Amino acid sequence: MGAENKIFSRAGIGNVGSYQVAGYPWVTGSVLTGGGDEVHVTFPLVTKSLKVTARGAGEVNIHWAPLAGGNVIAGNHFLMLTGSGDTVDIPCKCRDVYVSSPGAATEFDLFAELTGIPTDQMIFMTGSGHTD
Repeated sequence: MGAENKIFSRAGIGNVGSYQVAGYPWVTGSVLTGGGDEVHVTFPLVTKSLKVTARGAGEVNIHWAPLAGGNVIAGNHFLMLTGSGDTVDIPCKCRDVYVSSPGAATEFDLFAELTGIPTDQMIFMTGSGHTD
């Protein structure tokens, strides 16, 4: 096999195989104090998918831009978990995600399936569908 064929086997944003194989497990969680509290989760590699579970009575919002970075809430650019045990599976590639609580204090768990793709290959999530 020549060197030109090895290029196509590398992990990368456009490499289909990077998403076809099982990802590396990565888990975190946090307490949100409520009233707009926000946690910024940065991944060591680009994700293949996310699973977020609410563990408290308060709402949990998931978004790909910071609350201060644009029209995230007013533009409905977020997913909402309504209370304890509510969960969402999100097949997506991203380098980071924001989790916030608009009301009461609550907690969340986040499971990410990571690819072998370095995060510097992924774009920042802004514009239509994120902040506009």
